[in-house]
Amino acid sequence: MAKLKKTPLYANVFAGKHAMVHYVDPSMHAYGSLVELPRGTPLNPFPRAARVRLFMKVMGAELPGNTFKIVPVFEWYEQQQRLGKITSRTVVNINSSGGAGLAAVLVGHAMGVRKIRVFMPEDAPIDKQLLIRRAGGELHLTKDRPGRMTSVEKVRKMARLRNHLVFDQYGDDINWKGHVRVTMHQLWEQMALLGTFPGGIVAAKGTCGTLIAARESAKLHQQGSRRTLAIGVECEEGEPIPAVRPASRLGPKQIRFNHKQGTMTVKVERYEAYQMTLDLFSMAALELGLSSGAALCGAHKALIDILRNPDASRPLRDKDGILNLAVISGDGLGPYLNQLRVILDPKDL
Repeated sequence: MAKLKKTPLYANVFAGKHAMVHYVDPSMHAYGSLVELPRGTPLNPFPRAARVRLFMKVMGAELPGNTFKIVPVFEWYEQQQRLGKITSRTVVNINSSGGAGLAAVLVGHAMGVRKIRVFMPEDAPIDKQLLIRRAGGELHLTKDRPGRMTSVEKVRKMARLRNHLVFDQYGDDINWKGHVRVTMHQLWEQMALLGTFPGGIVAAKGTCGTLIAARESAKLHQQGSRRTLAIGVECEEGEPIPAVRPASRLGPKQIRFNHKQGTMTVKVERYEAYQMTLDLFSMAALELGLSSGAALCGAHKALIDILRNPDASRPLRDKDGILNLAVISGDGLGPYLNQLRVILDPKDL
């Protein structure tokens, strides 16, 4: 695929014959921001003596469609294109709660695919449904019922149909490999510019692709006794948070990735995640989605456990004795404003 010539990456210029394909290619964009959270606030409440720095790695809010799901989606489309499977007759199918579905429509249209079918839970935010329809996607609302085949399983079967392609973001390794190539590559380079490394990478557990990417990138960057911990954040049962799943929805029938091995898991409640999302906006100007608030809550809980054992935390610290945690952010706040009004107390808004 043709690349822009002599245009610095940071300039974010997309022009010429391949402009639209370049624009939906996340690797062609300037790096997403890495923002340190202010100490002494609810965003980083740890005392100076703990020697902890917390960062938000902003991806979704700075990419096309305001979602970092475009990272694995573009990787998948490019793979299908190399295999010669993208033609005028191609039908793309994807099961998604919103971000990946929108990304599939945007990238598909840029690559010449005209029929993209998005299978989305019927209780998904109406704003996300409208965006997918407005972008030209064919939206199918679904509802899983106990004892019946899940919507994820149904969409997987469509791969057998002629001219139909299925992006299985819940089991295709291209999901986490895309995040290793783009998201984690950016994060490690940015931390190196600060003269340090991430002792922990925190990701909300949705499809678990980002978490697996954190674990695999940690292996690639391991040096001597230095370690990086991959931390996955789940929501409590009965405490639904968009793009975050409880343990009961992370079983092998839906999530095929081995998201437990080599990772640490923490759980968060809905109210605290929503409040943290508002704090990120009001205290750090970060207009991020609810899964970002959940991930930051999870980072706090993980740190409390880590700091209890100085010997175990030592390999996670850099040469200056600092423990850096980077929290991955996946999307923006816009589609969730109505949910904030429903869950939080009026005085909090």
